[in-house]
Amino acid sequence: MKLFEAIVFLSFVGGVMGISCYVCSTGQAGCDDPFKPSDALKRNCTSDYNACYKVKGEVLGITVVERQCEKKSQCLKENGCFTVEGQGNSATGCCCTGDYCNGTGSLGVMSVMVSVILGLLATVIAP
Repeated sequence: MKLFEAIVFLSFVGGVMGISCYVCSTGQAGCDDPFKPSDALKRNCTSDYNACYKVKGEVLGITVVERQCEKKSQCLKENGCFTVEGQGNSATGCCCTGDYCNGTGSLGVMSVMVSVILGLLATVIAP
């Protein structure tokens, strides 16, 4: 049972310690889609930022991408995406709450799934 308790504890530690996100914008090597993650783009967000976001938009015919730390309260849709269109421009923004989740389309779902699977395995394996 101790193994199960340790796994559950570790699955929540990341939320207490703060979030880490990719931080970059169009023009920086590897930031555009397809994204090429690198250590140079990784940042530990300050404690008042608890989400990551990615925005990809079309402005005056130019595609721009930005990845940043964000406050959940500023996300139009937490752990999901939204699209805004107007005057010939469009942008899709995605907020997520897992470390480096703004580098993929997973939006933090994988960290929750891994925690649940490890917890189930621990209950089966633990005496």
